[in-house]
Amino acid sequence: MSLLTIAFPTYKRPSRIKDAVDDTLKLDCNEIEVIVCDNNEDYKTRGLLSSIKDFRFKYYRNDKNLGFCGNFKSCIMNAKGKFVLIVSDEDRVNHSAIYDILNIIKENIRGGQQQISEIISGVAYIEEQDRYYVAPPKNKNKFLPPLEAKKHPLYKLLRSYISGFLFNTKIAQDIYINKIRCHTT
Repeated sequence: MSLLTIAFPTYKRPSRIKDAVDDTLKLDCNEIEVIVCDNNEDYKTRGLLSSIKDFRFKYYRNDKNLGFCGNFKSCIMNAKGKFVLIVSDEDRVNHSAIYDILNIIKENIRGGQQQISEIISGVAYIEEQDRYYVAPPKNKNKFLPPLEAKKHPLYKLLRSYISGFLFNTKIAQDIYINKIRCHTT
């Protein structure tokens, strides 16, 4: 099992997703898997991605267009990593941010215990330079002074911008299976 799944939900952007996957697979790291969940009815994307022969890559094509929400769910349900990072099909990942994410995960998971609830269920953002806020479930919009913020596990993520959503895969899958239904049109 990989530590991090980088998942790309895609729809009608075959050349862009190919570029994004190729770029992501340049990461010199065996702790990731890269998946694409294709929401398109045609086979252009599959055709372009079929040339990728990297053991870290998997392609999934939905039987029908599930809409954005359904394809997002498909990414989570097909992820095999302990964490899943969902990234837009038109974005490139920041390689240094991926390494930061992996290091944060490694530093905060000890003996299988989850120590980073903020990453799996909270929000962190920068309001102004050196003003960091963390909004985990129990501390809505808690302000962290700069010195305390720099010690927070999310600090590196805040300093290494990456566009995407990071989830604990098991928890996200459990939520989809047991608690919510994704309505498709």
